[in-house]
Amino acid sequence: MAFFEFPHTRTYDSDLAWLIRAYKILTGKVNNIEQTIEDTINDALQGEELKQIITQMIAEALPLNVKYPPAESGLTPAVGDGETDDTAALQDMIAYANANNMPMIFPAGVYRVTGLDVNVDTVFQGFDATLMLAPVSAKPLITLKADLASSGLTLNGNLGGQTTAQNVINIENGSFAITNTTIMGGKSCIEGTLVGDSIIGDSYLRNFQEYGIHAEGSGSFTASNVVVPSVASSGAMRFMLIDCDNCTISNFSSQAAITTGFEITGDNNAISANIPNAETTVNDSGTGNTWTITGKDEKRYFEGSGTLSYQNLQETVEGDYTQTVGDFDGTATGHYSFSGEDVIINPTKTIKIKTTV
Repeated sequence: MAFFEFPHTRTYDSDLAWLIRAYKILTGKVNNIEQTIEDTINDALQGEELKQIITQMIAEALPLNVKYPPAESGLTPAVGDGETDDTAALQDMIAYANANNMPMIFPAGVYRVTGLDVNVDTVFQGFDATLMLAPVSAKPLITLKADLASSGLTLNGNLGGQTTAQNVINIENGSFAITNTTIMGGKSCIEGTLVGDSIIGDSYLRNFQEYGIHAEGSGSFTASNVVVPSVASSGAMRFMLIDCDNCTISNFSSQAAITTGFEITGDNNAISANIPNAETTVNDSGTGNTWTITGKDEKRYFEGSGTLSYQNLQETVEGDYTQTVGDFDGTATGHYSFSGEDVIINPTKTIKIKTTV
């Protein structure tokens, strides 16, 4: 091991041993430390009182590794073999991690649970790890009653193993910040009542039965770079049902076939998406919503005000091309041309072409 290189698997005792070893290497490299000072430091390093102080310092600096919790915590280690029930171990760790201001680290493995209650603010960080709902469970994989930040995990509701489909994340009260996560195999991936502002980004929603996200309440959420590779073979209804206000969805994409892309009943939401295989692209019964969606047959759907501005633009269309607009302003600072065998312009209001001679 190189000088001052941390071991790959860090525990409190291993870090303490590393600190002592690093000191001994250092004193071996520095020749002008007086022997009496070195002896005093060596004696202090072996003392139980200093060991406890250093152990506490290390404990405050390290995350909580769910497979290797500190011995003095009394916590039962999680197994993560996909067979052992890790529910009680992880539930206890949620309380311990919150009390000690620690993120929870999930090393590689499959952690099988019958459902976890995130009832205090919690941070999950996974490394090739899956949190999986055990078969025939009576509750969601995660019931959110506080704030959850999660990254790097696969959250699997194990849809095929349930007698009654459960949500993967069910929100009773709280908010979420989710990145680099796959949420899969549930009645819905995320469903419930938002209280604060939530975020999901750079993540996958897959194999859900009803909704990718169904959000309501006084809170809002931002979703960016979310992909739906697939939905459940039967029953999938909507990518999102948005029953709250001021949400922003950008760069959402899916090639999956689904009944309805977006159902919007809230107000002042903004959506940009590519969902070419949705039977119905969007149902919007709210007010002040804006959306730009590429839907079935590569048609683009717009709602609300928008501006398109190009330095140079060339469009080539194989087949028919139709645009139906209310008000449309096109501005080209460079050259703009459009040609076709049959060009049909069918404005519902006046179309103006401005030229400069």
